[in-house]
Amino acid sequence: PSLLQLIDSRLYPDRLLPLSEHVTVGSLVVIFESFDSLAFAYVRTGEIFSNKNGHFHHDDFVGMPYGSRIYSRGPAGGGRTRGFGK
Repeated sequence: PSLLQLIDSRLYPDRLLPLSEHVTVGSLVVIFESFDSLAFAYVRTGEIFSNKNGHFHHDDFVGMPYGSRIYSRGPAGGGRTRGFGK
């Protein structure tokens, strides 16, 4: 394929921006862990994303606007991470 064919966004329909301004189940979110560390996750019901800042329940992501600050639950508490999805 030519270079123009490779950069044609119509060939990659799964790479479109989300239809909603809020995170939904199945959304791909980018998680900002620190100034030099990003993580990616698909939001799934009942799942938990864990890092050095704590445990972040995917159920807490659902309904939040993209770019929201999310706080961890549990004994570690107080941890926070910021998710970006767009």
